[in-house]
Amino acid sequence: MLARLAAGRAPERLVSLLQGPPGCGKSSLAAAYAASFPGPVAWVTLSGPLAELADLVEACCQALAIALPGFSDHAARLLRGEPDPARLLRHAAGLVANELEALAPTGALLVIDGLEALAGSPSALEWLEHLVDFFPPEGQLVLVSRAKPALRLAPLRLSGGLVELEGQDWTLDAAIAEPGGQVHAQAAGWMAAVAWAARAGAWDPGAVQTFLRESWLDLVPAPRRAALAQLAALPDLEPGSLAALPREQAALALDAGDVLLARDTAGRRVLHPLLRELLGGPAASDDAALTRAATLEAEAPVDALSAYLEAGAPAEALRLLVPVALELVERGAVERLARLLEGFPPPTRERAAWQWARGELGRLRGALAEAEAAY
Repeated sequence: MLARLAAGRAPERLVSLLQGPPGCGKSSLAAAYAASFPGPVAWVTLSGPLAELADLVEACCQALAIALPGFSDHAARLLRGEPDPARLLRHAAGLVANELEALAPTGALLVIDGLEALAGSPSALEWLEHLVDFFPPEGQLVLVSRAKPALRLAPLRLSGGLVELEGQDWTLDAAIAEPGGQVHAQAAGWMAAVAWAARAGAWDPGAVQTFLRESWLDLVPAPRRAALAQLAALPDLEPGSLAALPREQAALALDAGDVLLARDTAGRRVLHPLLRELLGGPAASDDAALTRAATLEAEAPVDALSAYLEAGAPAEALRLLVPVALELVERGAVERLARLLEGFPPPTRERAAWQWARGELGRLRGALAEAEAAY
């Protein structure tokens, strides 16, 4: 599959489309390919319905500016200030393509993940069509979508300029594994992560457990983790057992697909042993501690954040981090903020909120040092 994506680097093949259901590994396949790309890589992740064309253009400009220092937001500003942006779509796409060609003459990769979020925005899709038309021949555009996008791709398809891969075209195996048994965790769906573990016979089980715990379970919101724990507690996932669960938990089991299931000695469907062990282990959250943390949010958000971390719910703690950091910075509570940041597991330290809070901590320490020096 990586070789087929690499074929998209040829000058006559500008666009690659990865399409498939949630959790089949689209994003992770794209991430593995991006890691091998020889030039600059810009990654755009779309989430939720984007009603505004400017959101897409601004996200692309920001991602390209990170990959290519000096890349401007001229196209985004052009559309943002225009009462009738539809008349400038072609011009805005040309601005992006021209600047991309100037700053990356040997070619750059632009990945747009979550294309299904644009289904309700015809103007955004039209702008993307123009970008495809103008995209520099040395570069490559990879589109990742859960559904077939409403893009005018027939001309590219006829000319051989489009590489199309669907979920059933690949399997998630050791070809996408990093050295040491670690796996890319870019997938939006949790199913892809567990699918790797389910096929992990060639990998060290301890490394797989660590990957699943740090890159998936620790980031799952508490309510969803509780639902998964209920599935793991069932003797099997046959209809009779699922009937005892609320509908959403039963649907979660049915949506998991056979890749997450195994058969016991009696031939009954059960949750894959790796997943059952993980959900029943120490990473499973303490419901009583979660309830206590939730009751603290209104009156004592700092204590609530600490309680969520102690309960093994870093995703909930991350949700409170920005207001808590602002409060602690205002109070000058350097050590308290530092201890809180150290309590987050490594995967959450890559999130924007954690990075921002760490920057605020650094600025606070600098300000206090300057104040001490002045006295």
